[in-house]
Amino acid sequence: MADVSRIEFPIVHLQQLDFLLGDGAGVVSRYEAGEASAHFKGFVSGSRESCDRYVRVDYFADVPTWGVDTHRSLFTYSPGSGCYKCWSFSTESAEPAIFTGQFDQGSLIMISEPYETPQGLQRLRQSFTPLASGGYFYLRERWNLEGWTKHCSVTFLPPA
Repeated sequence: MADVSRIEFPIVHLQQLDFLLGDGAGVVSRYEAGEASAHFKGFVSGSRESCDRYVRVDYFADVPTWGVDTHRSLFTYSPGSGCYKCWSFSTESAEPAIFTGQFDQGSLIMISEPYETPQGLQRLRQSFTPLASGGYFYLRERWNLEGWTKHCSVTFLPPA
């Protein structure tokens, strides 16, 4: 039988995603153009896949006047590309958002490829900033002709 070598996972890079692990909750502030901002409770749960190849983060919220909002995001590090990658599946779009990014000044900054949504073609930037006390701050921005505009933000904290 042929000798099959195992893929070497970028463990050090993947360990930098450990701040996404565990359960958290926070008050989400969502900003839509021409509308008052909305505030509601959001929940996340992050776990590492059994072979340590990626981190999975599940998000859930019941958004007033909009309904249930869920996301499942898979994060990994690509040695060939030299960057972090994320595939995010959500109730907001039939297509996954595909992000690439790096850590910059302690925050993981990821920018999506353009993708189709019910609101039209979108491009997003998301930032994840670990907190010393546990949890993380999340910021999502949308691209428009004026540049990046805030779409939502939340501080996810572990249960007390």
